[in-house]
Amino acid sequence: MIIDVILDRRDYEQKDKNFVWYGAEQFRALYDYAVSFGFDNLARAVDCGTDKDVVEALCRYIDVNGYRPSIKRYVRSVKWIPDGMR
Repeated sequence: MIIDVILDRRDYEQKDKNFVWYGAEQFRALYDYAVSFGFDNLARAVDCGTDKDVVEALCRYIDVNGYRPSIKRYVRSVKWIPDGMR
């Protein structure tokens, strides 16, 4: 699920100091989950938007699903489009 990608990335980076876990595969998973679960704005942002678009769509996803608003601080603190993807 989308929230799993977000929280797994945060945990890998903050707890394990593994900053290379998130990459093209996880970015693709965001797109696949967005399409599967009908989050069209996130799918469009991942498919052809800017990093800012992806951040905004992820924050909207967090709000719509009632997840803790504090997660958005993390979402806004990192780059979501991996290098070389655009």
